Amino acid sequence: MSERGGWGAGAAAGVAVAVALLSGCQQSPGAGGAGPSAAPAAEAPAVPAASAGDRELLEWAEQVHTADCMRKAGFTYYVEWVRDTTAEDGRRSDFGSADTSWAQAYGYGIQRRPPKPSASPGAHRTNADYVGGLSPERRGAYTAALNGDRADSVTVPLADGNSAFTPRGGCTSAARRELYGDLDRWFALDIRASNLQLETGPLVAADARYTEALTAWRTCMAAAGHPAQSPGEARRQVASAAQELRAAGEKQSQETQGPDAAWQLEVSTATADARCSGSSQLVTVAERVAAEARGRIREQSRAEFAEYDALRARAVGRARELIEVSTRTTRVESQGEIRR
Repeated sequence: MSERGGWGAGAAAGVAVAVALLSGCQQSPGAGGAGPSAAPAAEAPAVPAASAGDRELLEWAEQVHTADCMRKAGFTYYVEWVRDTTAEDGRRSDFGSADTSWAQAYGYGIQRRPPKPSASPGAHRTNADYVGGLSPERRGAYTAALNGDRADSVTVPLADGNSAFTPRGGCTSAARRELYGDLDRWFALDIRASNLQLETGPLVAADARYTEALTAWRTCMAAAGHPAQSPGEARRQVASAAQELRAAGEKQSQETQGPDAAWQLEVSTATADARCSGSSQLVTVAERVAAEARGRIREQSRAEFAEYDALRARAVGRARELIEVSTRTTRVESQGEIRR
């Protein structure tokens, strides 16, 4: 059995703006070497757009609470939240994509990606920049303040036999308590809900409708010169081959076709994959079967998922309130009515 760190160990790449707004994380969560006083107050954070989805709102709010907690522990922390780019990722699902336009432009997204929209103009320092400038002792204290102690963790088994964990201490977990309340309970609920494909995957693979569509997809891919057993396998084959081609290109002159060959392979395979997924209806069928399986699982565990939905909805409400506080504070300060 292997273990995976829950929710990620650090900040995700995105927009970076230092914050000092909140009253959460009232005590330092074991900074271990951090100075006794809080870091200086910094700028109010950029906020998600009004059209932002729940996932982006929750990621942003978690980062803001984390930043305030880290400031109280004596460190600067930059809010870096992941923009929700689902609509820009070629409508890719767990079962592949039938978006040929995206495939022609970006392949599988291995070597090239569409530019990420910025939530705030201009360049900002990142947490990596900040941590890189700390002494080894302060860097260790920063990590302890952010991530807590691995020895005291919430551990949840996954349907595939692995497990996920998250430390109970540290500012990241303190921020999640601000949003969700009981960390142990929320983590267990969220890990299952976020990894439901581990339960639905085997059900989809065994469904006759899916196997029929997959057979048609395989026939199509073989005819296109890109034989594979599944979209996932096709992508893995491309990633491996592209890595070898790029490595070969680096050993040759700058005029080598190595890198170009890697890109051409990715685009041609991804485009064939998308076309075959469309003609076989593989993605459509798989998503329909998976939706039915999710519905059955949620019905069988109705109380558990109702609790999850309620906790998440409450957290989204708190995130929206936080945006209002942030926007109001920034507006008032810009008018010179508040002095820190």
